[in-house]
Amino acid sequence: MINRTKKIAYSGLIIALVVVILFLGNLVSSEWTAIFVSSFLLWITYEIGKVNTCFATTIVANIVSYLLIPRLNYVITFTFVSLYTPLRAFVQSYNYLVQWILKFAYFNVAFTLWFFINLYLFKFNVIIDSLPRLLSIFGNNHALIYILVISGLQVAFFVYEFFFSKYEYLLRKRFGEFFEKI
Repeated sequence: MINRTKKIAYSGLIIALVVVILFLGNLVSSEWTAIFVSSFLLWITYEIGKVNTCFATTIVANIVSYLLIPRLNYVITFTFVSLYTPLRAFVQSYNYLVQWILKFAYFNVAFTLWFFINLYLFKFNVIIDSLPRLLSIFGNNHALIYILVISGLQVAFFVYEFFFSKYEYLLRKRFGEFFEKI
């Protein structure tokens, strides 16, 4: 029973830290950094209590974020990024190839949903409006711009996952004994 109480307490602290980082990221120009750091922090709950704890903590962190952070599109972005963390925890038991297939499948589905939510709900074409330089180079060839952006996003996701793996390794190396005691 004590272990369960500790897991809940530590998860609550992680949720509080995630929401504070997201709130501060909302106030300054480092929104994406706040989102990525927050998703990395959610991984600690996997180390503490495995998949169920990670999933529950991620859901609660998202609910609290929707309640406390005023920018809906920012919190929606966090939702798509943060839900990757419990998915990543869930696929840990699969072989390496299946893990990568599921990770990239989630990324592409999540990005597509995120893109259309931004486009139709917020009337913001994230790709075209965010990349005026590509428009100046390629003109109105939107198909080519989308292909370049999607290819670039695949590389960016691979880099994100690379850093996530390094973070996971360092976390276990530094705090592995602590996580086992909980």
